[in-house]
Amino acid sequence: MSSKTTTAIVNFLTGMRMFLDHAEADLRRRDKEDGNNRVELWRAACSAEYDDYFAYRFLSKFRNYVQHVGLPLSHLQISASLDSSGKTVGRVLLGENPEQLLNDFDDWSTVGEELKKLQIEIDLVDQIEIGMECLTRLATRLLKEDLPELLPSVEVFRTIVGDLGDYKGKPVIARFTGEGKRIRVEMFELCMVECNLAMQLAGRQSAGK
Repeated sequence: MSSKTTTAIVNFLTGMRMFLDHAEADLRRRDKEDGNNRVELWRAACSAEYDDYFAYRFLSKFRNYVQHVGLPLSHLQISASLDSSGKTVGRVLLGENPEQLLNDFDDWSTVGEELKKLQIEIDLVDQIEIGMECLTRLATRLLKEDLPELLPSVEVFRTIVGDLGDYKGKPVIARFTGEGKRIRVEMFELCMVECNLAMQLAGRQSAGK
């Protein structure tokens, strides 16, 4: 099995957990400062994704499986078929066997009952694509919490950074603090996904006024 593919899946699972944990920690900190209820609303949004999408439920538990049992990808299947134009279309299935998952790990919670009903391998690519859709909705909700602060500064941000589509990598901003010869420089790498979402949300908000 390709080590790069395995690493990519492990990185996704780790990144998913880190995003959720860090988002909640940040909202909890802000709630403590102003007495708001951001964390409660955030948890409700996460619970809705968990309840509505098997992919979100499965990936949340699958991360624990990988952490405690071993690396993902127990099943690889390569197939080919003809499309409507007669061309051969290849497909690679990166999957996990539900029965094996249940035999190797006993902390699936309610997801375990769903795994028992599955008769085919779980397509990890499909689950990750759906999981990303769930995370994108959550990220959008997170940014909406920041809209009151974002809106006044979006135009300034766009003027300084320019069109994000022109960047081949990730833009970095610097903050200088201190006086005289003691100057401290802090570098921050901008998240392109969050920056784009912020601009889109701000644009929609402005258009609706």
